[in-house]
Amino acid sequence: MATRETLAEEIANWREQPCKYPAARFDGRGIVICAGGSRYFTNAWVLIWVLKRVLKTALPVQVWHLGRAEMSEGMRLMLREEGVEVVDADKVLAGHPARVAGGWPLKPYAIAHSRFREVAYLDADTIPFADPAGIFDWSRYSDTGALFWPDVVDIRDTNPIWEILGLEPKTCTSLETGILAIDKSRTWQALQLTIVLNENWDWLYDVLYGDKDTFLAAWTVLNLEFGLIPHHPIETGGAFLQRDPQGDIILEHRTQSKLLLDGENIPVSDEAMNSACGEALAQLRRGWDGTVFHAPERSEAARDLELRLGAIGSYQYAGRGGGVCDIELKAGNRVGASDGGMFKHWAVVDHDGSLALELYAATRAAVRLHADESGAWRGQSLSGPPYDAVLTVTGGFPLREMDPEAEHRREAVRIVAGLLDTSLMGAGYDHAMAEELNAACRWAARVNPHVAQALKLGLDERAHRVPGRWLKGLRAASTEILKAEEQRAANGERASIPIPYIDPDHYERQL
Repeated sequence: MATRETLAEEIANWREQPCKYPAARFDGRGIVICAGGSRYFTNAWVLIWVLKRVLKTALPVQVWHLGRAEMSEGMRLMLREEGVEVVDADKVLAGHPARVAGGWPLKPYAIAHSRFREVAYLDADTIPFADPAGIFDWSRYSDTGALFWPDVVDIRDTNPIWEILGLEPKTCTSLETGILAIDKSRTWQALQLTIVLNENWDWLYDVLYGDKDTFLAAWTVLNLEFGLIPHHPIETGGAFLQRDPQGDIILEHRTQSKLLLDGENIPVSDEAMNSACGEALAQLRRGWDGTVFHAPERSEAARDLELRLGAIGSYQYAGRGGGVCDIELKAGNRVGASDGGMFKHWAVVDHDGSLALELYAATRAAVRLHADESGAWRGQSLSGPPYDAVLTVTGGFPLREMDPEAEHRREAVRIVAGLLDTSLMGAGYDHAMAEELNAACRWAARVNPHVAQALKLGLDERAHRVPGRWLKGLRAASTEILKAEEQRAANGERASIPIPYIDPDHYERQL
C-alpha cells in the first residue's frame, strides 16, 4: 500500500513492469454487478429481474460479493435459479491478490477478473431502461474500448489528486460509474492501475469520492482516450437519470433512493418499469426474509440428512394453536410456504448426541424437532410461549422407506451442481485449475457411479451458463468418465457405494 507522498513514485515503478493482458482467461461479453448483504442484494435482485424478464438481455450476468458475510448459500441459489453466475471475490483473491475491502474497491477488481473480455458494469442500485448489450455497438465505446458516463459535478483543478499523481492540475468532467463499459483486451493496463489506486481506499477516498474518479485518474496517468457520454445526468428524486449518446434516458441510478425489501419505496421514474420493480420485490419477499443466513457448523451426518429431507421437499407442520400448514424444506436451508409462513430457514444440527431438525424464524432457531419411529419429527418451541410441534412428510410415508439408490442419484446431481457452479469459473479460464476440476469429477465418479451420467446431463442443462473453454474441457472429461464407467460395469466392478456429504466449497478451496 502506498502513502499520499509515495503513490506517484509507486505508480512510476509499476509502469516499468507493465502487466501483460492474459487473453486466454477471458472471452465474450457479459454484465457484472457487485452486490452482497441485505441492502444491495435486494437492489441487485430487482436489477436482474429487469435485465432478464423485462429487457430480456441475452448477455450472461455475474454477481460478485465478498465472502460469507455478504451472501448465504440460499441467496446464491436464488440467483442461480435466475440464471445468474455468482462469484465470491474472497476465493478469487486467493489466486489473484489485491487489497479489496467493500463495494467500491471491489468494482474494478470484479470487472478485471470476471470471465468476460468485454464488460458492461452496472451498480446494484441501477434500473436500466434499455438492454445494456446495445452499448457495445456504440462508436463512443468501440473507438476506444472504454465508455464512461458523466457525474453532475466537475473535478476541480484544486483537487489534491493531481498533485498526488504528479499531473498538471485541470478542471474536467467527473465520472459517475454506476454504469460503464470496458474492453479489457484494449484497456488492461488502465484497469490494473485503477485496481492499484483503489487498494489505497483508506486514504484516497478522502480525496476522491469512492471508486468513480479512480478510473479517470488511471486513464489520465496513462494518457489513454476513453469515450464519454456528452449529456450530464438528470437529477430527480434521489436518483440520476443517465442518457445515451442521443440524449435519451437509458438508466436510473438510485444513489439516494435504494429499494427496500420492506417499506415504502420512491417510485421508479418510468411507470411501466416501476410496476416491474414492484413485481420483482414481491417475488423476492416470497422467497427471502432479508437476512444472510448461514446454518450452524454441523457434522457430515447432519448435512447428509439435510439432503434426504430436502429431496422429499413437501411437509405439513402443526404447531402453535394446533393449525396445520404446508411448508417446503428447500436447498440452501430455505423454507418455502404458500402463505409466507413463520419460518424462513431450516437446518439439521447435532444436538445431545443425535440429529435434530431446527426451524428458524430469521436467524434464531424457533423450533427444535427430533425424528420418532414413525418418521415424523416432534419437538417444542425454543422461544416465546412453549408449545409442541410436529412435522410430517406430505402423504405420510416415513423417511426410512426412501430408495437408497435414489438417494445416490440425488447426491450425484448435487455434487455435479456444486462442481459446475464453482466461483472460480467466473474468474476466467485457467488451464491448471481446469485439470484439477476434471480430476475432481473423475474422483467423484469413482465414489458415486451416478456422477458420470449426472455430469453429462448437468453440462447439457448448463451449456449456456458454463464458460466456453470450461465447457469444452468438461465435456471431454465427461465422455472419458462415461467410457471408463462403462468399462468398469462390463468388468463387473460397478457398485453403488454409500458416500458421505461432499461440500461443493471443498472443491473451490482445493482448486
